[in-house]
Amino acid sequence: MENQGDLICEVTNCDKPIKAKNLCDMHYTRLRRNGSLERTSLDHSIITTCLAIGCKNEAKTSGLCAGHYSNLKKVGSPYRPQIIRLCSIKGCERPHQAKGLCNKHYHDWREIISYHGLDNHKLGKLANE
Repeated sequence: MENQGDLICEVTNCDKPIKAKNLCDMHYTRLRRNGSLERTSLDHSIITTCLAIGCKNEAKTSGLCAGHYSNLKKVGSPYRPQIIRLCSIKGCERPHQAKGLCNKHYHDWREIISYHGLDNHKLGKLANE
């Protein structure tokens, strides 16, 4: 009896060892994915604009602009995950604007500093005392 590793793929002009169903790894995977042994590919020459939703940039690779393709390679999606930081004041659920505070609390903080005649330099000295 022949060892399975000694047999070659049944596809014409393919001499790779079989993996399953008398096909090599590449042809078996292609059959599972596409339902056919024929190579299928997207004609990228007809795609001129990035396929990412809302993007109007020129498509460069795999139908995506350089930025969305980079995201795809880094995080597995063309869309970068958004991290929304909230205001650090307890009970406030507005988005963070500056110094850990939402726009309203940041402006309140600036008014207090101004009222007491403090600036960032003086505040830094007070924090280090």
